[in-house]
Amino acid sequence: MLSRVLIANRGEIARRVIRACRALGVHAIAVYSEPDRDWPHVRDADEAVAIGPAPARESYLDMGRLLEAARASGAEAVHPGYGFLSENWRFARACEEAGLVWIGPPWAVIRDMGDKVGARRLMASAGVPVVPGSEGVVETVDAAREAAAHVGYPVFLKAAAGGGGIGMARVADESALGVAFATAQRRSQAAFGTAALFVERYLMVIPSVSGESGPVFGMPELAPTALFLGLFLAAYALWARTFPMISPRLAEITLEREVHHIEIEVYDHEDTDRDFVHEGDLEK
Repeated sequence: MLSRVLIANRGEIARRVIRACRALGVHAIAVYSEPDRDWPHVRDADEAVAIGPAPARESYLDMGRLLEAARASGAEAVHPGYGFLSENWRFARACEEAGLVWIGPPWAVIRDMGDKVGARRLMASAGVPVVPGSEGVVETVDAAREAAAHVGYPVFLKAAAGGGGIGMARVADESALGVAFATAQRRSQAAFGTAALFVERYLMVIPSVSGESGPVFGMPELAPTALFLGLFLAAYALWARTFPMISPRLAEITLEREVHHIEIEVYDHEDTDRDFVHEGDLEK
């Protein structure tokens, strides 16, 4: 059991991790930028370390400062929360190289799965069904138009990098593609430093939740998830209790794919969620 964990985040995200640490009897170490010294997460923690000035790039996004804070405070592990450096594989690797436990997926998994185009290829090569879409990045509107025509409208334009729905746009038909493409590229470039986009068919989603020892829920079910303009509104429920339109056979198939996905990615930690899609009659 870990005894000292540094939370490389702030605000409510950090407070949630601090509460979990307290429940487990783990010493929680907060970090803060100069203007955040009186924030609730600093008061809640067992210990707090200053990491720099207000700009995030000089504090919460500064890997060197965070690693120094972990070393100075005697932390054994780093919990990134979400946002900031939580999906930065270089930071995860740096933590491991510094002898710290990274509370999250292994850095190689973050690297490989952070590139959505590469992740699609990896899953497809392993026999895991993927949403119909472009073979790779679409460099131009014309390339996006060709891919969308092939997979069928409505489609999603998605940023190849990053996450959180940034750089994602739902396109109902060809007339809306040009504006959506320019907008998605601009947002992706601003957020992730790359304007690379790819195309996927717009589909409803069936979520699954898993841990390192296998699925926590044999088949959670969606009510359904709305994916629109990058907003994920997921309603998770136990399969046996609500919305019984999904057949046991579909649940079995989805579970098989979930387990196979975990084996490919080799996640080491609990509470990883993933979405699977299904086309056609949900009762068959």
